[in-house]
Amino acid sequence: MRLYNDNLSKSDADRIATFNKWLLQIGNGSDYDNADRELIKIPPDLCGNPCEDPMKSIVEAIYPSLLKNYNDPAYLTERAILTPKNEVVHDLNDIIMNVIPGESRTYLSSDSICKESMKTDQNELLYPAEFLNSLKFNGVPNNDIQLKEGTPIMLLRNLNQSEGLCNGTRLIITRVTAPNPGSGI
Repeated sequence: MRLYNDNLSKSDADRIATFNKWLLQIGNGSDYDNADRELIKIPPDLCGNPCEDPMKSIVEAIYPSLLKNYNDPAYLTERAILTPKNEVVHDLNDIIMNVIPGESRTYLSSDSICKESMKTDQNELLYPAEFLNSLKFNGVPNNDIQLKEGTPIMLLRNLNQSEGLCNGTRLIITRVTAPNPGSGI
């Protein structure tokens, strides 16, 4: 779609067209580096330079001047970091949270089992809170989440869609309040 922009220079259009062709070759399975078709050759201009802290370099490359622009919705909607694993997402979130000024608050999820859902009185033995808090699922937030004013977040599961938000909505925290003890996120 970027190639249809009339304001592109010839060199930018050529660069985007080359990248587009490379992506299509990967999608078709025709840009593999070896006969086993397991390795993809990434062009050198897409690879970052070796550095001491690659995660911090990625954040600085995607979010230049983050400290000045973190509360600008237009700045945030133009950028995203995609990762193959949730562990990397959590590491990147920690780096970004440390850059954004202000006090963070930690919110905890509910960590108990509904007693009526099981026919045993030993739920605490079967599902200790430490075990429940250690579980990590795709599409479900971890046991604890840190929030600061101005930080971007994404709504993963909306249980009340009549309020007008849908799954995947990107939001910005405008106010952080003290969590109620014992309440879920």
